[in-house]
This record gives sequence, structure tokens and C-alpha cells, in this order.
Amino acid sequence: MAEPAVHRSEEQRLQLLEALDLLKAKDDTGVDAIARAARQACATSSAVVSVGFGAESVVRATAGIDSDDAGAVIANVIPDLKTGSSFFEIDYVDSDQSVATQDLKGIRSFAAAPIVVAGIPLGSLTVMSAVANTLSAGQRETLLSLADATAELFTRRPLTPFKNLPSKTPHDAIEELVEELSAVEAVERKLEAERRQLAGVIEATEVAIWEFDVVHDEVAINERWASLIGYEKSELEPVTVDTFESRIHVDDLATMQSNLGKHLSGECRDFECDIRMRHKDGHWVWILTRGRVLERDADGNPLRMFGVHLDIRERKEQEAYLTQLGSLLESTGRLGRIGGWDLNLLTNDLIWTDETKRIHGVPLDYEPDLQSAINFYAPEAREEVSSAVDRATKTGQPWDLEVPLIRANGARIWVHAQGCAVFEEGRPVRLFGAFQDITERRELLQSVSAGRELHRVTLESIGDGVITTDPYGRITWLNPVAERLTGWSPDTARGLSVNDVYHLVNEGTREPIDNPISRCLVEQRIVKNAADTMLLARDGTEHGIEDSAAPIINDQGDLLGAVMVFHDVTEQRRLSGEMRYRARHDSLTGLSNRAEFESRLERLLLEAADTGSEHGVLYIDLDQFKVVNDTCGHAIGDKLLQKIASILGGAVRSIDTVARLGGDEFGMILERCPARQTARVAEQVCQQIRDFRFVHEEHRFRVGSSIGLVQMHGGWASVSAVLQAADTACYAAKEAGRDRVHVYAEADEAIVNQRSETQWIRRIEEALENDRFVTHFQPIVSSKRADWAGSTPRMELLLRMVGEEDELIPPAAFLQVAERFKLITRIDRWVTNRAIEFLGDEKLKAATLFVNLSGVSITDPVFQDFTVTAFKALEESRRQRIVFEITETAMISNLPLAREFLERLQKLGVNIALDDFGSGMASYGYLKSLPLNYMKIDGQFVSSMLEDELALAAVRSFIDVASILNIPTIAEHVDNEAVLEALGDMGVTYCQGYHLGRPGPSPEECLPKETNVTSP
Repeated sequence: MAEPAVHRSEEQRLQLLEALDLLKAKDDTGVDAIARAARQACATSSAVVSVGFGAESVVRATAGIDSDDAGAVIANVIPDLKTGSSFFEIDYVDSDQSVATQDLKGIRSFAAAPIVVAGIPLGSLTVMSAVANTLSAGQRETLLSLADATAELFTRRPLTPFKNLPSKTPHDAIEELVEELSAVEAVERKLEAERRQLAGVIEATEVAIWEFDVVHDEVAINERWASLIGYEKSELEPVTVDTFESRIHVDDLATMQSNLGKHLSGECRDFECDIRMRHKDGHWVWILTRGRVLERDADGNPLRMFGVHLDIRERKEQEAYLTQLGSLLESTGRLGRIGGWDLNLLTNDLIWTDETKRIHGVPLDYEPDLQSAINFYAPEAREEVSSAVDRATKTGQPWDLEVPLIRANGARIWVHAQGCAVFEEGRPVRLFGAFQDITERRELLQSVSAGRELHRVTLESIGDGVITTDPYGRITWLNPVAERLTGWSPDTARGLSVNDVYHLVNEGTREPIDNPISRCLVEQRIVKNAADTMLLARDGTEHGIEDSAAPIINDQGDLLGAVMVFHDVTEQRRLSGEMRYRARHDSLTGLSNRAEFESRLERLLLEAADTGSEHGVLYIDLDQFKVVNDTCGHAIGDKLLQKIASILGGAVRSIDTVARLGGDEFGMILERCPARQTARVAEQVCQQIRDFRFVHEEHRFRVGSSIGLVQMHGGWASVSAVLQAADTACYAAKEAGRDRVHVYAEADEAIVNQRSETQWIRRIEEALENDRFVTHFQPIVSSKRADWAGSTPRMELLLRMVGEEDELIPPAAFLQVAERFKLITRIDRWVTNRAIEFLGDEKLKAATLFVNLSGVSITDPVFQDFTVTAFKALEESRRQRIVFEITETAMISNLPLAREFLERLQKLGVNIALDDFGSGMASYGYLKSLPLNYMKIDGQFVSSMLEDELALAAVRSFIDVASILNIPTIAEHVDNEAVLEALGDMGVTYCQGYHLGRPGPSPEECLPKETNVTSP
């Protein structure tokens, strides 16, 4: 640190300045570096090295400020430091402080250190900042050291002989030269020390510096430069321009290269750019890079460049935050159509947001002032506004006014004006506030007021409840229906929160439900509540309701309130609940129905797959239910089903499921029940049904059950597989003698048999899909050979299935399976269609065809409609050539449905034959009510009647019954001539059997061989 300078005369100062050639401004690389170092070390916006004082000062170097501006500052602001012992510093400059400060251009604080050479003050090293600031003790010491270093740089310049100095002797000149050389050496040593000290200062201030050798494309950096991007200096060396540019963000690289190119070419004095550099760990770091060319060759080409890197991440984050905040405020204001303003009471600077300018009708680049802002108010409102502002600045009371305002185009509008004052140290320094255009809202309110009575009358006359609120959810009105449903009168409810009047809960859980008006006001959209909402009236009455709330918004988007419409749906909801109950329950027994049963099975199968749980599934079929139905009628049968349902319901837990699956079939699900417990429950159920006796009048019935049991676990593929297994096990229980439980097992012989049936199902379905059924013909002829000649041909169509190897499969192999698994109706449809085709065949144009129908088909409404429709399309002569054969058992077991269907067919001319009469030993009383055209006597009586007197008597009785009914008879299984002759003598009309013709694929092949009947 230099010692305080000794005052010298002004003449000596000027001589020394001339000798050092410092009075002319020119580039000085070393001094420039010191200016930059001073600016960086003191954290100021600019630095200046100047010589001379006052108006005669000359700027030698600057950093962060133009030379002209720097000269004005030095000439007018920095005091005379000619004594060389002063350190000048001021931390605040007021614009009114001095006329000289009018040239400061935003500079608010200064610090200056004298530059002393040979004890003579030559100038100053000055730092300046745009904010009020003072230097720390360390920064002051650094600034004084840099001023001494500047002095030493000056002394290394070539000396010009002093003027007006006394002449000296040679001896004196030599001594002075020696002294001068010694002084120069001392200065050089001191300069080197100062350089080291400057390097230390730079390192201490953690400045990242770089030096660019333009000619050799080499860059020298310090450790701080490398650490900014997460590296050690050694990791980056050797450093080139590519080392720098490869780490710059692609969006910043072009700008940086452009700015650097302009500086290198001399277009701009300094190089400066904000860039993002990739950190070693991958993220981006914002850096300010600054630099300047220090050396150029004779042609002005750059040789060497020096610069610094500054970490500006915090600045960038703050800028981004401020930008985002400003955008948010502007967007929010525009969305809410609210403008803002801010007035600095110290400077009278006024700021308007864009929305405020839109409200006033001025362009977005409009610059408002205080007087013009006041003039926008309508004349009659200015006094009110002025008074409100005056109170705010005196008492701090904010204002909230609705006043007229005249826009720039002369249009008059109404605005909602709010504002308040900000105080510092007890005095107002700032006013700020908000504007909102409420013109349409006021007009709407006026319109609403004018039409309020009309609306009131209208809303009071509708059947729905109506509640209106203000924008804050306070009730303004209820119509009579709303008054009745809530229990609140309009006068009592007015002004209360809608939540205090309109209490909603969930109908099932009784948990409170959000009020739709509250949500509607917040979300500003139509809001509806869930279907299970219940309103609790003031007196506790409950109403199931449906409601909807909508916001009331004017054309400008202002929220004026909300309206809610609701109506009582208690009765509708009761009926709907009853319908939902019926959809899931059996109407006769109240048990779950099949759809609900399968739905619960589906849920439990998923649970079993997820948790490994087991569940018991029972398929229950009543064994003697048909006896009750046939004996006592369906109404009594229904009572039996209800009794059985009660027994089943009492045998299980509340979590279990009992369902009626159809007819006399029931199902049970025992949730999370192990196999042993499931079997025990199944046996108990079977025993309870076994012990039960159903009594009706003089009849007493014992009803048993066949139960199939399946233990369901996660390994089952589907619910249908579980049900099929349970049904198979149930069928196995029936086959084993009924009134028992059969547990499903893969290796069970009964189950294996059922699997065989399953295979037959597949084969039947494939045959139907691929048309692999064929018909054979068997003749039906007169019992008198004498009548064969010229008689009308009669034939029975017999079904055969074509196997996979083209073998013919008789109906006995598959018809029972087809009937059990409801495939027989599709087969009967196929046979009926084939019979209709034969009716149009020339070979069979005179033949009467006998076609068998199953009991399942004749009670199927779909099949009935199909058959009737098909025969309606035929001419009557063809209809009369068809005889449908229906077994006695099928006819009697479904008597009402069968009789209705047969009567429909007879009206079309179709004939009906009662097949296998006698096999079921049904009551003859049924025959009186059946529409029959033929009676076919069961072959088991015919084939044995010559050896069995009882069979012979049965045949005679059947013939007598047919004679009384006046219908022809057909005897089956006529296998020899003796039986044929006996039947003819007994009065049987027609015969059929192997003796008369075996079934064959064509009509000609199946006719009796010894006959004169013409082949059809």
C-alpha cells in the first residue's frame, strides 16, 4: 500500500503527467485490466481510471461505462483529490442534491482512490454502482491496492524530459539516472508483487476468468471457471474454443458466436452474453460471459482476449419467477376482467396493467399520467374519487366505489374501483388499486329487478323446488315448492348460507353430500348430484331428490349467483328400487335369480383366484315336484316352491346365497367355506328336504332332492364351467337313485359318464352346424292287405346322424342328451324344414308324412311361432299331408301349452298323432281335451300281445278308446304276419314295423315287398 502522498505544486503535477504521456486518451491494456478487476472486486456496475482533476481530467480506462459518460462523472462529481491522502465515498445521491448529478444517468453511489506517482497525485481509480451501496473494509483495501498498481504501470512508460526544471551537472544527471533506474527496478518488483496480490484478490473473490489466445485457439482458465460447470481444471485441459462451445446449450450457441464475432471484428467494444452451459452431472447452468480483446496486431486483428464468467443462476431464476408472476397476474386479471394500477407518490410515476388499458379503451402502449387518469372519471364522480383517495392517504382507509367512467372513445361505462395506500415511516409513498367494468352487471341487475315479479310468479307456479343465491352462496329466494320440501320459509332462509337450509345426505350411507350450489359457485358450471341423494327437511322429513345447480353469469362473464332446481323423487326411487330388486330376485320365492347367482359366482371366482379362498356351490333339483304340480295344479306347486325356498334360506349363513335357478332347480353359494363344511351343509339340506312333508287338502307329499356339489377355487376356468360341473354332479345324483348328494370329482365314474354326454353335445352341435343329419322313411300301411292296393302312401320320417367317419348313428344314441341339454328344439326345427321340403318333392307328392316332435319343442314359444309361420306359408293341401307325432308323456306333462299349440296347428289343417300311447299309463281323461287325429299304440304291447293276455287286453282297450274318440289307430312294432292278422281282426286301422318295411333312405326302398301299393 502506498504511503499518503506529499502535496506538490500543480506545475510539478502537470510536468509529471506530460513526462508520462498521460494527458491524451488512448488504449492501455494493463490499465483496462485493472479497471475490470476493480469493478469485479468491488461488485459495482462500472469502474474508471482517470488522470487530472475536474474539467481537465482525462479518462484512461473504463469498465461497464462509456468513456464520455465516465468523463462527465469524473469532471462533475469526484472531488479534488490533489492532496493524495483522501478516499472519497458516498452511498446515496439524490437527484436534487446537485446540479452536477443530472448527468449521473442512474448512478447512485461512488468510491474513489487516488493514483499517486513519486508523491504526486495524478488522478483516481473510481468505482460506481446503480444502487445505494458502501464498500467493505476488504473492498476498500483492494481498491487502494489497485490504485497503487495503476501508479506503477504509469511509471513504466518511457519518460519525456521534464520542462522548466533547473539545469543539472553531469554528476547530478548520472546520479539522477542511477536513482531513476533503481526506482524503476523497485517499481517493477513492486508491480510484480501487486500482480500477485491482484491474482490473489481475483481468487479470493472467486471470479471465473479466461484468457483466449486467438491466433493459437488456446484458452487459459482458472479453477473457478472449471468449477462453475462441475469440473476440476485438469479435467478440461487442454482448453480450446471447442471445449467451451461444446458445452453451450444449442439454443444459446448461435447468439454467443454472433456476439463474439462482432467483438473480434471490432463492431462492438465488449463481448457479453448470457448462456447456458451443461454441468458435469447433466443439468444446465446459467452463466454471464464477458470479455474484451487486449491485443491486436498492426492490422487490427485480435491476438489475445481476456474475460470472466459469472454464475447468474439466481438472477435467471428470479427473472423467470418475475416473468411468470407478471404473466400470471396479467392472465388472472384478464380472466377475471380486472385491471390493476400502481402510483408512486414520490415520483408520480403511474403504471396501468393491460386490462386497465382495455377498460379505459386506450392502446396497450399508452403511457398514463396522474392527471389523465383522473380525467377519465365522469365529472360527477371525480369529487367522490378524490375524497376517497384523500382519506386513504391521510387515514389509510381503502376505498371501494362503483362510479361512472368515460372511455377514450367517449362511451360511458360503470366501473368497480378499489384502492388503498402504502405507508413507509408514517408517510404515504404509494397507491395501488383495481378496476372492473361492471356496466353489463348493473344493466342486468336493473333488468332483473324489472322482471323479478314476472319470474317470481313463473317460478312459484312450477312443480319443482327453486332456490337462488348470491355469488357467496347466501339464499336470496325460495319458491313455495322449495319452502315445502326444505321446511324453511323465504323470510327465514333469506341471507342464510345454502348449506344451513339445504341439507343433503347419501340415501344409503347417510354421509353428508356436498351442496351442488357450493360446487357450482366455485367451479362456475352446472353441477348435478348423484342419484342416491336425500334431502333432510327442517323438521326431519326425508325426501329423495334429484337436483341441478347452475351459475348465473352475465355476458361479460361476471358471476351473479346461482340457481338450483330440485324435485321430489321419493316415489319414483321406491319404484325404481323395487324394479332393481325384481331384476335380481325371483318373484315367486324372493330368492336371488339366476342372473344374480351367476354374478355373485363371478365375483367369488375372481376372489378365489386372487386370495386362494374356496367356496361351496350346490345345484339342487327337487325330485317329486312334478307330482305335486300334476296332482294339485301350478298354484299349489308354487306354494311348495316357497316352502322349499324357506327351508334353504334357513340352512345357510347371512353371507351365503340361495337362488332359484328355474322351475324346481335351486342353487346355493357357501362363501369361504371349506370342502368338509360344504359337504356337511349339503347333507343337512338334503335331509331337511327329505324330512319335509307338503300337505294340501287330503294330499300329503314327500319331496326329495338331488344335489350336485362343487368346491370352487381359483383353478376353475369360468363360472359356466363351475355351473356345468354342478349340474353334472346333480344329474349323477339323480342317476344314482335321487334324494342324495353327489360331490363333483374329476375321476368320478358318474362324472366320466357326464363327460361322455358333453362330448355328445359337441357332436350334436357340429352336426347341426355342418348339416350332418339325414332322414329315413318307414311305411305305415293298412292292417288289411286287401286295402293296400291304391291306398295313399303313409311314411314316418326317422332321424339319423352322420358320424365323423360317415357312419349312421341311431337317434337312441343322442336324442336323450339333446333333450337334456336343450338341443332338441334345433333338431326338431331341422326335421320340420326337411319335411316341408319333402312335401314339394314329386316323388312324395301324394304321401302323408309322420314327423316326431319332442315335448321340449312343443312348449317352446319360439319353436311354436316358427312352425305356425312355416305352415301358414304352405297351401292347405300340403299342410294336410303332415302328421306331427307327440309322445303321451310329453303331451300329458305339458298339457296346457301342448293343447294350445296343437289347436293352432289343427286350425291350419295339420294332423296330430298321440305317439307311444300306453307307455305312460296316463289317465284316459286327458284324451277328451286333446285335439288328436291318430293314436299310435306303444309297440311294447303290440309285440307281446299274442303271448301276454294283459298286453292283448291293453291293446283292445286302446282300440276301444280310439273308436270312442273316432280317430284311427296305428300299431307299432308289427314284426310278423300273425300279429298283423290279429290286429286287423281287432280293428286296428294301420300298422308299422319291420315285417312291413324297414327304415330306408328312400321311399321306394322302405315299402313292403309283397304289396300291390303303387310306389309314390
